[in-house]
Amino acid sequence: MEASPAHDGFDEEQLARFASRVQAQLANCEDCQPCEEREPAWLNFHTELEDLLEMLGVPEACRKEVAQRLYCPNCHRSHALCEEVGYKAFWPLSGVREGLR
Repeated sequence: MEASPAHDGFDEEQLARFASRVQAQLANCEDCQPCEEREPAWLNFHTELEDLLEMLGVPEACRKEVAQRLYCPNCHRSHALCEEVGYKAFWPLSGVREGLR
């Protein structure tokens, strides 16, 4: 499969893999969090979407394209790169507990 110039050298399959990897880590968005004094009371980890894409190894050249494929797993709203998003831990909690012993 050839890469499309619109995708900065990444083919559709690669973009779909990146999006799938990130989507699996997304948790409820800011709008789906409970509020405390008009501010979201985050129940999970959170950061800007661009930072999450970087943490998960998505190349900078295709982050905008990958971001367009992502959505909140609760309300299905899409996200901007600069938007705060919730995400799941990247490691099994049992492994963290064992490391603390």
